[in-house]
Amino acid sequence: MTTTVLTLTLAGLAADSSLTLGGSSKIARRGASILFMFAGAVFGTFLLRFGLALPLALSGVAVLATAWPIAASQEIE
Repeated sequence: MTTTVLTLTLAGLAADSSLTLGGSSKIARRGASILFMFAGAVFGTFLLRFGLALPLALSGVAVLATAWPIAASQEIE
């Protein structure tokens, strides 16, 4: 994930805050996004203590677990 995603999410959160009179309903979703990005970074850093193979293997499993049901639900033409 690029830093642009985090930067834009933080900028959107700041723009939607009550301090800027934004008052958007997206503030909870953006806050949760930032929390999950931070948690993923912490978890990834923890996994790197065990080498590079484990984080790469787990990320591959996560991609397959996400993509497999999506690909299986698509009709083949």
